[in-house]
Amino acid sequence: EIKDLVIPNSATSIGGLAFSGCSSLTSVTIPNSVTSIGSLAFSGCSGLTSVTIPSSVTSIDFAAFYDCNSLTSIVVESSNTVYDSRNNCNAIIKTETNKLIAGCKNTTIPNSVESIGEYAFCGYSSMTSITIPNSVESIGDYAFNGCSGLTSITIPNSVKSIGEEAFGGCSDLTSVIIPNSVTSIGDWAFDWCSSMTSVTIPNSVTSIGNGAFNGCSSLTSVTIPNSVTSIGYGVFWDCSGLTSVTIPNSVTSIGDYAFSNCSSMTSVTIPNSVTSIGKGAFNGCSSLTSVTIPNSVTSIGDDAFLDCSSLKEIRSYIKNPFAIDYSCFSNWDNEESQLYFTTATFYVPKGTKEIYKATEGWNYFTNIIEMEDVEPVEGDLNGDGKVNVGDIMAIINIMAANTNDPKGDVNQDGAVNVGDIMAVINIMASK
Repeated sequence: EIKDLVIPNSATSIGGLAFSGCSSLTSVTIPNSVTSIGSLAFSGCSGLTSVTIPSSVTSIDFAAFYDCNSLTSIVVESSNTVYDSRNNCNAIIKTETNKLIAGCKNTTIPNSVESIGEYAFCGYSSMTSITIPNSVESIGDYAFNGCSGLTSITIPNSVKSIGEEAFGGCSDLTSVIIPNSVTSIGDWAFDWCSSMTSVTIPNSVTSIGNGAFNGCSSLTSVTIPNSVTSIGYGVFWDCSGLTSVTIPNSVTSIGDYAFSNCSSMTSVTIPNSVTSIGKGAFNGCSSLTSVTIPNSVTSIGDDAFLDCSSLKEIRSYIKNPFAIDYSCFSNWDNEESQLYFTTATFYVPKGTKEIYKATEGWNYFTNIIEMEDVEPVEGDLNGDGKVNVGDIMAIINIMAANTNDPKGDVNQDGAVNVGDIMAVINIMASK
């Protein structure tokens, strides 16, 4: 096994994966003849403690030092014209773009760095903390993926985007505050951050990527801001500790498996902005006891509420029901290896019972009751079926009592304040 590697000065390049997995390698000498280092060249060299990049190197491909968990020192020779390790930062920075492309557990990110590159700190499980300066505008794909020792992270309000899998597998990370400068959260950005108990998503965010919080099993509640228009594939999949979620009325679609296996969730209200509920969207929400489906919904995917075994009450305000699959509201019996349709009480709009009984999928309900009440009106806090000055007074009363009653949170920003009064005024103006 290689322990001390001296690359001959006849070499001009180090190819991709060249020394990948050389876990016994403790030191490497790269000669001034080398001009390029390929992708994953030293990945998995878990015993490597230091590396010096000579002035001759003009190209370093992605993840060259991925998962070098013992790396404590990175130095770029001062005469290198393409890369630098300014301010003794223990990192490799591309000079022209101020992009940090590789760091280690002892890195101090200089406040001149504008972006953290793909895989920059990926796999550094022994790193417990890192400070991101407010010069950084983007965090690249897999940048901190697998940093399982990282317990906290402050994302500065200069950051606009968080890349795919950026913090995936940071299993000791307990909380994260996403600043209101961020507009997009990448696919699987925080997946399997299993210790994370809280997350703040600001209303600057317009896009939450697929699986962004998948496997965040300690997360108990989340408020999705009203800047978000769709909840993508598996965003909160396997968030088994999630008991409540606020879906704003800006959301028009709930993606496949969006809340699948959120086994602690007891109830969900789907706003009347939603038109589609994806396949398996609430599959395995075994504590869910009630669900409300608005008239705006025009499609429900297969398995949408499969294995919601505690479901007792379903309220549908859909006036013209469409065909759904038998699996939408069924439960799987392991002993008999077959599906059984739910026995939940099914409430439908007045005068539609016979229509539901004649429509594929809905016709499996055995206990259908017509409702006297009408679909809730957005902004109608006092329950008179209208949005008027009385609802503004209801908000003022909630504010005066300082109860922060969620009923008064019309704009769904997580608080009851003047913004909710303005939201009611806007609803009144639009009528």
